[in-house]
Parts: sequence; C-alpha cells; structure tokens
Amino acid sequence: MFENMDIFSNIDKEIIKEMKSRGLIKIYEKDEIIFSEAEEHRNVYLVCSGKIILYKSSEEGDEKIIYILGRGDFLNELCIDDKSTSANAKVMEDSKIICFSKSDTIYWMRRDFNFNMIIMNSLSNKLRRSFRQIKNLGLKKTNYRIAARLWKLARDYGCPSNENIHIDINMTHSQLASMVGTSRESVSRFLKNIERKNIIKQKNQKIIICSLSKLEDYTKSLS
Repeated sequence: MFENMDIFSNIDKEIIKEMKSRGLIKIYEKDEIIFSEAEEHRNVYLVCSGKIILYKSSEEGDEKIIYILGRGDFLNELCIDDKSTSANAKVMEDSKIICFSKSDTIYWMRRDFNFNMIIMNSLSNKLRRSFRQIKNLGLKKTNYRIAARLWKLARDYGCPSNENIHIDINMTHSQLASMVGTSRESVSRFLKNIERKNIIKQKNQKIIICSLSKLEDYTKSLS
C-alpha cells in the first residue's frame, strides 16, 4: 500500500511497521465529506488511491477549490498545532485513505528526521501553492488563470497518449471554475475557444491537451 510510495523510501523500517499496524484504512465514495472547516480533527490522512479536493466555502455556499490531492499526499497535517481544521475535504473520485492519529504522527516525526521532513515538505508545498494562487487571483486575468491551471493539471495528472496528454481527472467546468475563482460560463467559453485553436479536446468530462507547448505559449501570450 503506502510502504511502496517513493516518499517513504528512506523512512525507518520500524516506523513503517508501526504505520501499517496503527493506521486505519478508510474507503470513501465520490462526494463524501472527510472533514469540514473549523472541526476538531486529531487525525492525519494519507491518500493511497483516488482524488481528494480541499476547498473553502463562502457564507453564500460558493466553493473555492484550493488543492486536488492524490496518491502520496497528506491531509490535515496542520492538526499538529492543536487547532481546528482550516478547510473542507471532499472526495473527487472513489478513494482509499489511511488515517493516523496526531499523537502517532508527532511521535514518528520526533524519532525520524526523514519522516519529519515528509510532513514539513507537505506543509511547505501547500503554502507555496497558496502563494501562487493568491498572486494569480490578485494579479492575473481570468483567461490566464484558466490556461495556467490547465497546464499545471496536465503536468501533475497528465497521461501521455500518442501526441496528446490526457488529464486523468473527471472534472466538470464548475470544478475548474472553482479552482481559478471565476464562473462556469467563463470556463466553458474559454475551453471552446482553445478547442477551436486545436490546443485541447474535450471528451466525457475529461480534457485532452493536444499540444502542451501550444498551451504553454498561449498561456504566456495572456500574461
């Protein structure tokens, strides 16, 4: 399961054994809520398979997707500071997750510097991505944000097929709009536009990048 993930290759073997014996495996179906913002959750979650959305909600019920997390990603590692959750976590695709207690997680962090660095890197990566999102939302135009997000999704979740790259996520236009802070209509118009330019194709709720270099050049032209 998780012991074959690259991030754990340098972890003490005794800690791996303890993680396997103390971790609780949970299976979640699409659209299930794992935890909600401001709840008291004292568990750290590791995604073994599937996709999880971390998002914030407004008082009006609008959602802003912050991250899409997949195999090898941690959720709620912020619980080590004893504060409530700062975001909502919802299942995007049927997922298998292993749950560790906060106390075990801190214990392993103290025992093994490499394990400590895994948790610190996870927090650091989320923080850096948050900074990029803040910059894009505040300084970049809508079309640039959509194009840039497509490029990143292709890089993170792209599966090469012939000369195309399939983004391996079942993603609606509304979800893509939630990632970049715009309306579904704006996303739909933009995708149709770059589809006419043969930069992408759309099929069964999936986006296929016809040319990553064309998408990159087009994104730069919008900045």
